[in-house]
Amino acid sequence: MANNSKIAEIYGIEIRITKKRIKRLILRVKPDSVCLSAPFWASLDDIKAFVLKNIAWIEKRREFYANLAQDSQKYIQILGKKYEICVQESQNKRDFAEICDEKFIINLHRQTQEKITEKWQKMVAREIFEELITKFQPRINREIKSLKIRKMTTRWGSCNSKKGYINLNLRLLEKPLNLVEYVVLHEMAHLIHANHGREFYALLGEIMPDYREREREINKKIANSL
Repeated sequence: MANNSKIAEIYGIEIRITKKRIKRLILRVKPDSVCLSAPFWASLDDIKAFVLKNIAWIEKRREFYANLAQDSQKYIQILGKKYEICVQESQNKRDFAEICDEKFIINLHRQTQEKITEKWQKMVAREIFEELITKFQPRINREIKSLKIRKMTTRWGSCNSKKGYINLNLRLLEKPLNLVEYVVLHEMAHLIHANHGREFYALLGEIMPDYREREREINKKIANSL
């Protein structure tokens, strides 16, 4: 922990306070913590007043993440649709998962529920991502030398245009297909235009005329998803 960062309990809430070279106080509520960035000039009284002013919002966000965590134990979301999770002992001594009768069935033998679920998610995500890459390949016409799927905390995807590498967030599998399409095309377009310049967005618009609506939707979801 940095020297200018400390944990304090304010109005019954444990908050990580970090002093920075900024002009105003900034609050962030994460799934497992509440963080506050404050200017060096801010006093403890300033911080307490700011927390008190925003305490209703803090509690609302904490409740949201608590409900989300509880929900994630009961359901899994695939392409925007929820499936009830049903865990059962494997009858054929194999660890596997499948969607059957509108339920996500996990058959346990040796591995944990988390490992089986993530293995299944990566398999399905790769199938979907590769199908979309094939769909857009004629329009992009650039070789993808590596597609990696992993959990990311701050972005939906990334691209190394020089090496031809694309990385996609495993959590994309939860989102509706039209948003997954946008992210895949966005990263593929970077193989031609490395930055977010006018030509980059012109290419997106040519291939996906409603890309702005999809972009707004996926960006709106990112704060509650990553």
